[in-house]
Amino acid sequence: MAKPEIETSPAGQKRLLLVDAYTLVRAGLRLAADSRPSLQICGEVADHQEVIPQIRALAPDLVALGLSHQHSHWLELLKDIRVHFPTLLVLVIAPQEQFLYAQRAIKAGANGYLNLREPLTAFGHAMDCLLAGQIYVSKGITTQMADQMAGRRRPDQGLSVQDLTDRELEIFEFTGIGLGMAQIANRLHLSKSTVETYRTRIKEKLNFLNNSQMLQAAIEWRVTGNLPAGRGPAARE
Repeated sequence: MAKPEIETSPAGQKRLLLVDAYTLVRAGLRLAADSRPSLQICGEVADHQEVIPQIRALAPDLVALGLSHQHSHWLELLKDIRVHFPTLLVLVIAPQEQFLYAQRAIKAGANGYLNLREPLTAFGHAMDCLLAGQIYVSKGITTQMADQMAGRRRPDQGLSVQDLTDRELEIFEFTGIGLGMAQIANRLHLSKSTVETYRTRIKEKLNFLNNSQMLQAAIEWRVTGNLPAGRGPAARE
């Protein structure tokens, strides 16, 4: 059976695939993209599980990968995209303005990282940077990047989420949105014992006394971007 033909874009235009769970976020991105003659939206995706099939079906030049609803293992998704589509340009759009997330995203294969709170004009600028072969990161993250390069860490980062592996970070994030061990295992296609091993490593690295303390810290991390002070045995002295 012949494969369905992919609709081509007018000469000079680049095909853009929008990905985000929220309709309003996609609408904002669509508005920003429509104002740029160099871009043509070829499709929209709400579910991260549909991203790779839709990339195959629609053959975009760029993907705007929204993370406003982080119920999927997005770092692994980025790695999969890079393996299957090595030349595809990917801009991650996330609610967290943290160097940690930008660093992990770019290391996993993203070409840029845009904070969701930036004005719509920043989206167009980010697209231009990617198409010019440049890496784009939000302004607030460049400041954090400079601090990191200078060897400065925030007071709460004596024991830091930076020290977690990608998988440990994903499990810490899932813990922060209230998922239990069985739910995390199901989402990441891991056994419960493997997830428990990762949770143990997280507690050791971040000096949590128990699962309850890890849960409260994971919630605070997702809300504020900081770990609570006074973790571990020293907090009881």
